[in-house]
Amino acid sequence: MHKVGLHGRAIISLVAGAGCNVPAIIGTRVLTTKRERTIASTLIVLVPCSARTAVILGTVSLYAGWKPAVMIYLILFALIAGVGIGLNKIMPGESEGLVMEMFPFRAPSIPTILKKTWYRFKDFIFVAFPIVVIGSFVLGGLYETGYLWKLAAPLSPVVSGWLGLPAVAGITLIIAVLRKELALQLLVTLAMVRYGNKAKDLLFFMNTRQLFVYALVNTIYIPCIATIAVLGRELGTKRAAAIMAFTISLAILVGGIANKIILYFNLFK
Repeated sequence: MHKVGLHGRAIISLVAGAGCNVPAIIGTRVLTTKRERTIASTLIVLVPCSARTAVILGTVSLYAGWKPAVMIYLILFALIAGVGIGLNKIMPGESEGLVMEMFPFRAPSIPTILKKTWYRFKDFIFVAFPIVVIGSFVLGGLYETGYLWKLAAPLSPVVSGWLGLPAVAGITLIIAVLRKELALQLLVTLAMVRYGNKAKDLLFFMNTRQLFVYALVNTIYIPCIATIAVLGRELGTKRAAAIMAFTISLAILVGGIANKIILYFNLFK
């Protein structure tokens, strides 16, 4: 962990990010400096949470096989290591050593456990949950009024040109900022609206290369709006905005490069 500017305690938050990034970022409070919390939070948003894992399994693993799905995870681990090393060199300061007093071990107290659990869980209830609910209403309004489809045209050079994805996939990548598991659900729903009932099979309108790129981009960029809110609360608006812009740019860059490599070497049939 010192290679990425952190100490061993940060691994707990990074592992927790595989479940949900929101409580994992809240868990970075145990780190002693703002520098360490910033590095750890940036790396956490790159850790594939359960919602993004569902997208990987429901697209790449199901239609292209387990090997391409594993490749996405390998790419993510490489990005996490590279970003961590880069931030450690760019951001001023050094990682502090972890020194802890060995306290006496006692049987846990149920009331204490419940209080500490609620203390860590209440932020998710009062910060993340309302944002997800409000965002869902906004999404419903965009869909019912037809404005959702108008988002496709301005994004065509990036989505269709650079990433090689159909326009409908680009729309779902934008909306997935509400909740990442919505990406796959909306992809099927909007595709059925556009192409008919046969679009229930993703291979009807996307090939395995596009599914791979789609899942990769969806996994890299900022997890969800709840994560953005927690980042803003824990690190401040500027750092949260910087992390969001960085992950979006990284997703577009890596996704486009992956698309070109797959096309050049004809890796997927």
